[in-house]
Amino acid sequence: MLELLVVGAGPHSLALMSALFETRPDKYTEHPDNALLFFRAAAPTTPANGTILTAPVLARSDHLNWRPRKAENKMVANALALADDRHPGARLKPDAEAGHTCKIRSRSKKHVCRQNPVVAPIPLDIAESIRVLDRLPQLEEGGKDSTMLGGWMPLWRRQMQFLRVPHLRSPVNHHPDPVDPSMLWQYAMRSHRTSDTDLVPLRLPRTGCYNGPFLLPSTDLFFDFCGRVIVNGFALQDLVHQGNVAKIRPVPHCDCPENAASLDVDKMSSRKCDHFEVVLHDGQVLEARNVVVATGSAGAAHKIPQWANDLTAKDGDRPPHAIVHVFDLALNPGHYLPPCCGNGCSDDLKGMRIVIIGGGITSIHLSRVALDMGCRDINLLVRSPIRVQPFDVSAEWLGPHRSPRIAAFWSDASPAGRAERLRNARFPEKAEQEQGGSGATVTEEALALVTDGLADGRMRIVQPASVLCARWNIISDQNAGKRKPDSQSTEQKQWALDLEDGASMHCDIIWLATGTAPNASTDPILEDVFKQHPVDLVNGLPQLRPDLSWSRACPGLFVTGPLAALEVGPGAPNLAGARLAAARIAPALRDRFRVSVRL
Repeated sequence: MLELLVVGAGPHSLALMSALFETRPDKYTEHPDNALLFFRAAAPTTPANGTILTAPVLARSDHLNWRPRKAENKMVANALALADDRHPGARLKPDAEAGHTCKIRSRSKKHVCRQNPVVAPIPLDIAESIRVLDRLPQLEEGGKDSTMLGGWMPLWRRQMQFLRVPHLRSPVNHHPDPVDPSMLWQYAMRSHRTSDTDLVPLRLPRTGCYNGPFLLPSTDLFFDFCGRVIVNGFALQDLVHQGNVAKIRPVPHCDCPENAASLDVDKMSSRKCDHFEVVLHDGQVLEARNVVVATGSAGAAHKIPQWANDLTAKDGDRPPHAIVHVFDLALNPGHYLPPCCGNGCSDDLKGMRIVIIGGGITSIHLSRVALDMGCRDINLLVRSPIRVQPFDVSAEWLGPHRSPRIAAFWSDASPAGRAERLRNARFPEKAEQEQGGSGATVTEEALALVTDGLADGRMRIVQPASVLCARWNIISDQNAGKRKPDSQSTEQKQWALDLEDGASMHCDIIWLATGTAPNASTDPILEDVFKQHPVDLVNGLPQLRPDLSWSRACPGLFVTGPLAALEVGPGAPNLAGARLAAARIAPALRDRFRVSVRL
């Protein structure tokens, strides 16, 4: 039986594994119980009966809120003075081998006392019983150092490669390393990669809540950093195995009757879970005492517009490239691109007419891909006016002065109140009243990628625009000469789209860049868990325990990523949330590992 099984090999999983194997994690990680950053104060509350009560409220510890820049640089310099511990300073060395240990002599006890507290390492037998499963095989593409990633982040790399994303949207201080937020910046300096091609400065107006500048790492720099510093530094190359998880089945304690499988849901939910059976799509069953669901946003169900779901079965003869979601397209472009686009050349989509549905940054990158492939007729249909914003959440949640907002979020004991704060962080109330929509945003840097297409008429943004219905019809004679002929098709067909404003539109391909909708109740992986151990949901998000475990009766199942937003905060789907979630799950797993060792 495995001690730990992690579903997914994305950034959230990588952050968790590095936090587990790091013996000196960052003591300034944001957590409700971290007294260095927050303290609990009594705030008066007035219930309906008029009685004044006091409730614990988190507040910012002003004297130790964030390390000043000089102090932070000093701590980074003193990091090389640690003895008998694998410190990130050693992992940053160009010639560092896997699992390299730093043995530089300590300069003074004062410096050592300032470092992060030591955590007992995981026992060897436990470490050898950890496995990470991902449905995609190992990739070899990437920079000179990203090959060290092995099987880590294959879906992320496929998406970034297909969409040709030049740089991340998260700032440079957000990454999976558990020790120091400045680790990626230190790697860029040591690699002499601090130029604008690798670190893009955001030009934002200064406000009372902004204290930039924010630097965005390039995708190559980020993957190289994760491969060399994290995967190679912690020797995580052999943890990832290919396997497509179908479902997770909780197994009750052995003191239950032999016919436990025939018990009803109420009786099963009253029994504490002992371990889990993880069923793969190929029929293989793995047993694990602890399971972490780290599938991320890409593992959630795709958001499909209602008109796309209403397409009748008689349209089943249409080719797979006729309408496809962007995540499926990026995962398997050879299957979902037209037959003439197999080589990915610059003129593969020449003569094609494409309609892209969506208003977020992914739709802009997808438009750039179509332009690069020679398409000269692109219509981007946006339901509400495009919102230009540097991050997918307000900058107040990402800057160095974000602690008050996070403290206010964690102080809200109402799940509905936290859900409202999550919505306001991604879509402020003022913007919702003026524009409406789902909260998708676009950066100025992304819009600059399609400026040439908008200027010469190859691309048009139609906003606001909503599709009522779509029909897959035989192409008319007057439009027959406007598209690239398909030698494998005997009759030419096209899409006919009816819009809400009464207009109509014709195209050959529809690409859906409509995002995903995380929902614990509809996730097939969590179906059996939700039946046996139901938890309350708010907008599809489960109410997890503070350590991100599922429930008191199911303490061995942990959730990270978008489904943990009610506990982690608005940054849960992003790299910042990956690090925060790992800081909560790792100590809980260590406690459970110690119990297993004693048993």
